[in-house]
Amino acid sequence: MLASREIAPESTSVLQEFIGLAPGTYSISVASPTWLTKTQGSIAVVEYVTTPVVIDLLNGDYDGDNTVDDADINIAVSSLDEVSE
Repeated sequence: MLASREIAPESTSVLQEFIGLAPGTYSISVASPTWLTKTQGSIAVVEYVTTPVVIDLLNGDYDGDNTVDDADINIAVSSLDEVSE
């Protein structure tokens, strides 16, 4: 791993800048609680050129196993029951 950064976005859109990456081809992985981790590869970094990368994440992984399945739905439904009481 060349670089790792933790961020706490205030919105669903986050702009991050990695200064000093050597030119080359990279993969970027993005992870956040309740969101599915996603890796995007083959990102070419060229010296003195801004390389925009957009990575969309899917929300709903409430149990942290990097899948959205019946267990996550059960957690979401249980949470709704708690709010309505």
